[in-house]
Amino acid sequence: MINLDILGFSPEQVKDLLTIVLMLAGAFALGYLFRNFLSTGYKQRILRDEKTIAELKQQLQHARQEASDDTESAQMQARLLQFERSNELLKADLEVAQNDRARLKAQLTEMERQGFGKKAEQLSRSEPLKAGTIPSGVEEDTPASSNKIVLDQLRKIEGIGPKIEEILHKHGILTYKMLAEADVDRVREIVHSANPAYKVHDPATWPEQAKLADLELWDELDLLQSKLKGGKKA
Repeated sequence: MINLDILGFSPEQVKDLLTIVLMLAGAFALGYLFRNFLSTGYKQRILRDEKTIAELKQQLQHARQEASDDTESAQMQARLLQFERSNELLKADLEVAQNDRARLKAQLTEMERQGFGKKAEQLSRSEPLKAGTIPSGVEEDTPASSNKIVLDQLRKIEGIGPKIEEILHKHGILTYKMLAEADVDRVREIVHSANPAYKVHDPATWPEQAKLADLELWDELDLLQSKLKGGKKA
């Protein structure tokens, strides 16, 4: 043991000093242990919190994925609903078109029943009429001249010659107005079925030319025909 007598301490003072030193050492040891205990507790709590945060992040990501799936499903349902509505509109349009076709077919049947087709056929078999004349048997009993059909010279339309003019007359296309309002596919079928050699003729521009002729816009017709070759757009 260290001899403290030389320092001038009495035995009682040395004993008290040793007691104080031991108490300080014990307090230091307790503080160290308490600090380690607290540090270990905080670390465990931090680990638990980090684990909880990770779980919450996973749950949030899962919820976002489910929300995204729900959004895509809603968008698909909206598109499907739109397609169904478009389909219903198309069905309605088709039904209207079918009704119009049936009505036109009934009108055509009525015209044929009244002999209009026969009169046109008789006209085609007879001597070709000059433009401005009234074909015999076509509404000749009507007193008003505005109701009479006056033949136009369809051969003024580039691409139409005397033979094709007779074919059009035979099928009831007698005037510029009739030709202008005629369906191009129907005119093409009439001409091509009459003679395979006429398949070189394309009536695509005939209604446009006939419309100008019907309105007596001869300068515009000449300008249009200057851009055509055999009745076709060059």
